[in-house]
Amino acid sequence: MLRIGLVGCGAIATSIVNAQLKGIINSKVVALYDRHMEKAEKLGELVGAQVCHSIEELVSKDLDLVIECASIQAVEEVATKALEN
Repeated sequence: MLRIGLVGCGAIATSIVNAQLKGIINSKVVALYDRHMEKAEKLGELVGAQVCHSIEELVSKDLDLVIECASIQAVEEVATKALEN
């Protein structure tokens, strides 16, 4: 089972969480980060995922995959930090 971290907790992340809950994907969202902490906390409660306070904290977790679900402006920052880890 893939251990996933999500950066950005809007519509895309919600779809991924829902797919996990319905058993559509064989994965577990284990870490979440969003600049708006309340969004991460809401999704985290649904799946029991840890809410991280930074991208650096999220990518330091034992993850198989980091999915950037934030804005197009966040892609470079997220990808760089994920690949450096």
